[in-house]
Amino acid sequence: MESKNQIEFDYIDKVIHEPNRLCILLNLYKSYSTDASNLIRKTGLAKNNLAMHLKRLQQGGYVDIQKNSISKTSGTSIILTPKGLNALENYKKTVMKILGNI
Repeated sequence: MESKNQIEFDYIDKVIHEPNRLCILLNLYKSYSTDASNLIRKTGLAKNNLAMHLKRLQQGGYVDIQKNSISKTSGTSIILTPKGLNALENYKKTVMKILGNI
């Protein structure tokens, strides 16, 4: 027989549960949008590692990545999507429910 906590763990979003992706989403939650260099600074991730995690979040529909060309500089904007916001809020509820049962 499965415990109640095991059943609740089954509902944890595995995309968000990965610590680096959770850190990215939490940073986006505060501002909804930021650039890649800011995320590198705030998460401590290397550029390639950040790109890998952003790709996974984008595939899940949690972030939108927009390449910008402004003047002679270019940058990348990362935007928390409504789906990403909803997933993060559901993740929080699930974790709080699990923690409430210990």
